[in-house]
Amino acid sequence: MARPPLTRDTENQKIAGVCAGLGRYFDIDPVLVRILFVVFVFVGGGALLAYALLWLVVDAASTTPTAPAASNAADASDGAPVPAAVTPTPAASPSEQQPA
Repeated sequence: MARPPLTRDTENQKIAGVCAGLGRYFDIDPVLVRILFVVFVFVGGGALLAYALLWLVVDAASTTPTAPAASNAADASDGAPVPAAVTPTPAASPSEQQPA
């Protein structure tokens, strides 16, 4: 199975999306990548330089929405259930209304 290209994940980003992009690339949880970056910052400090370089070098992921496959755009717009059509009941005429 081919890996996705290495990009910064701007939808799941905390700072610049570098850790989320690395997590998606290596198919691991981005939280684990973030923890490793913090550990390496305190161990040697080289992680800050690596993060900055990746931020500059790695492209941001394109997040263009795809067209819904369903023919009814209201059904596939956001995944929320679409309410059933409600038939309005006829209003009572003034002579049928009860006095208050």
